[in-house]
Amino acid sequence: MNLPQTQTSMSQGALDPAFGDNGKVFLKPPDTQDQAFDMRGLFVDALGNTYIAGSILRSTGRSEYCCVKLDAQGNLDKKFGAAGYVIGHFGDDNGGLRNSHIHEIVKLDDGKLLLIGIFFDGNSNRLKALVRLNADGSLDLKFGQEGQVIIDLNDESKLLHKSHEPSRFAEQTQGENPRSTVLLDGRILLHELAHWGWEKTTTAVIRLSASGVLDDSFGKNGIVHISHPDFAHTELNDLLVKQDGTYVLAGHVYNDDLNADPALLTRLTDAGQIDTSFADHGYRLVTSEQNYLDFHIEKLVAQTNRRLLVVGQTHRGDVAGLLISREADGSKNIQFNGGEPLQTKLDRYQTTWHNASIMRDGKILVFGLISTSDTPSCVVARFIDDGTLDTSFANGKGWQMFAIGEGFRVGAGFTEDKVTFLGHVIVEGRREYCVARGLIG
Repeated sequence: MNLPQTQTSMSQGALDPAFGDNGKVFLKPPDTQDQAFDMRGLFVDALGNTYIAGSILRSTGRSEYCCVKLDAQGNLDKKFGAAGYVIGHFGDDNGGLRNSHIHEIVKLDDGKLLLIGIFFDGNSNRLKALVRLNADGSLDLKFGQEGQVIIDLNDESKLLHKSHEPSRFAEQTQGENPRSTVLLDGRILLHELAHWGWEKTTTAVIRLSASGVLDDSFGKNGIVHISHPDFAHTELNDLLVKQDGTYVLAGHVYNDDLNADPALLTRLTDAGQIDTSFADHGYRLVTSEQNYLDFHIEKLVAQTNRRLLVVGQTHRGDVAGLLISREADGSKNIQFNGGEPLQTKLDRYQTTWHNASIMRDGKILVFGLISTSDTPSCVVARFIDDGTLDTSFANGKGWQMFAIGEGFRVGAGFTEDKVTFLGHVIVEGRREYCVARGLIG
């Protein structure tokens, strides 16, 4: 077990005074009768623009998806959407409590946006859903059916409406726990958990054409369900496209018993088959030295030399940040923490990691939460590529925390010397949710 500690003095990070109101931007629904903006997805583009997506609970009782754009200074771009807000819903508007949520933003090289989320129809069925926007926030009606695609994972035979939009190329992004990517030829890769009653969970990997049509050259009608043969539940939370055209996924598996949950890495071929040349017949399980610890994975990041960095946290016995580095074939990277999982508690406080970015020199920036009080605070740490804290960062500390509490959904986007994230502050005794930008240079 590795639980590196630091001196028991806090290292406070500074918010960027050039962003919003002293480093924070507060977003409220444009209609005062609606309830709060539930922010879930965040993306920062190469120009410093910040996109935030989620949902708004309308006065009608229904949730509709929402997306806004901020410029580099944190000002609302009122030329985007309607007075700065894109608000809409999936499916036909035929009444009922139909709820539309966006969890993720992918920006394409032509400036268009893919908003990816979940749609609950009038019968409470949970469906994967996407919408594509033009750069000005208007619907791109050439995508899918009238700008949107809805995928029923329990009805894989349902083919989507076709269109003839040319391929797009995706800008490399660092968003909030991205679950999707766009290939160089414009095809779209998604993944989503599929629950089959209480007894079984699989991870569905979905491949679409650039125009939103299920790719029938991938798996069964464009969908592959991944299920580890020794576990009832396979929950994969991130996907990484490798240079050789394979797809690596990371998450965890478990059975309905008292045994600990191991982390899982697996790899698919371009055709959607388990790549049996990877690890142990296509699967790599990673467990803790302490048999009672759960390894829960949120993020998968490409390191130098084709290595894989797995980001998450431990649960059940002790809550700590978790980093695992593996070679391209799934074997241990012995240069990182001797090849073993790295568990970190900053100043002995509960710590969880949620996102990471590899710097040009190979060092690792990690975003997470530290529980120094009842409300977790946001924290950024920097590690050397051997897994040790970089004491040249944050005045010798190796990490710094920001006086921003946990938001609706943990999300962060790194740029060269800044981190943008979702969180909350207490204003006059009330919790106010915001977008914040911290200085980490």
